[in-house]
Amino acid sequence: MYIIFDCDGVLIDSNQLKTEAFRNILKSYPAEAVEAFIDHHRRNGGVSRYVKLQSFLTETIGRDDHKEELEYLLEQFGLESARLYQKAAITLGTLDALEHFKERLPMFVASGSDEEELRAALEKRGLSKYFQAIYGSPKPKHECVGLIFEQMEKNTDGIMVGDAITDYKAAEALGLKFVFVSSYSESVEMMVSLAKEKGFPCINNLSELPQLIEEGLE
Repeated sequence: MYIIFDCDGVLIDSNQLKTEAFRNILKSYPAEAVEAFIDHHRRNGGVSRYVKLQSFLTETIGRDDHKEELEYLLEQFGLESARLYQKAAITLGTLDALEHFKERLPMFVASGSDEEELRAALEKRGLSKYFQAIYGSPKPKHECVGLIFEQMEKNTDGIMVGDAITDYKAAEALGLKFVFVSSYSESVEMMVSLAKEKGFPCINNLSELPQLIEEGLE
């Protein structure tokens, strides 16, 4: 068995900060367009900024020639993200859970966050030492999870721990188990409804994960 963790909203309480970062960099655009983007962003946690901002410019704003504009927004979001990450807290129960599993199971991170920023943020908080590998965007979530799946020799006895629909879909595509973490998610209502339909477990935070795994996941 092995565990794959999402980062934002699972290991680090950064979902609302990322939303704030998007608002900050898009403040010069029409308010209605920005609100539509924020709603889309919240409903699609785990999708990379590259995909979201490109969609915003092409589909919401209607830009045909947007390469330089996209590069500028990505640069600004990277700066905002790095600044906001400095005040993002480690989520409740994370350190205890990682300590519990470190000698027991291989652990990985697959996130929609920029891979370079992600590794730096986890290193700064002393979390990177727990993981065999850390993957992020611009690779999409399913590709990050797929890299781990291949590394584990296509062993389906893995658990994806996430807070958004993208995490669930990545796990489902490879036949992995899924655990939803609710306390820091921006998609609680949708994910709880999906859990009832699909039968995956929900926990409030990572302090509940060791017991859940010890009791066994169906």
